[in-house]
Amino acid sequence: MDSLALRARGAYCSDRVTHLALQYVTSAIELGPLYKLLAPHLDFLLFEVVFPLMCITPADIERFETDPHEFVRLANDPMEDFFDPRLAAINLMVDLVKFRSKDVLARVLGHLTNVLGEFAALPPATRAVDLGAHVRKDAAFTALGALDETLKAKKAYKGELEGLLVQHVLPEFGSPHGFLRSRA
Repeated sequence: MDSLALRARGAYCSDRVTHLALQYVTSAIELGPLYKLLAPHLDFLLFEVVFPLMCITPADIERFETDPHEFVRLANDPMEDFFDPRLAAINLMVDLVKFRSKDVLARVLGHLTNVLGEFAALPPATRAVDLGAHVRKDAAFTALGALDETLKAKKAYKGELEGLLVQHVLPEFGSPHGFLRSRA
């Protein structure tokens, strides 16, 4: 947990160390005794470690704008899966929802709803220049995409997906930010 807290505090922690720490936590969530130790730290894990790791980085945005083919190649490169902490964060979130849905799903969806609601509440002039809001919305889309099977399988959420798509996803096909258009 201390290694994961480094990035949350803004200190340096290599991608590989972060990736391995997240993989360790992912393997621990299936085991009852270890999960009991993790449970008090779920909010920290989900909202201070996992969600920020799902956000697209400035380097990725620049790569997308200057060389979109390389961006797509790296996004689909199986070798990146061994080092990219973003994928490990997504896997942790998906496994938490899969194995500990009662504790996690409502929290995650509440956070994602807040992110999308905050973006929608921004005045159009502010929204146009606030890159951070677009980055957070992209991360919310990433999380929702990773949880799509779970959301489609649960009746309580299945009916809400169409409204979510119409209200938040479809408008981004016209986004001035290419990375957000591609995610939509």
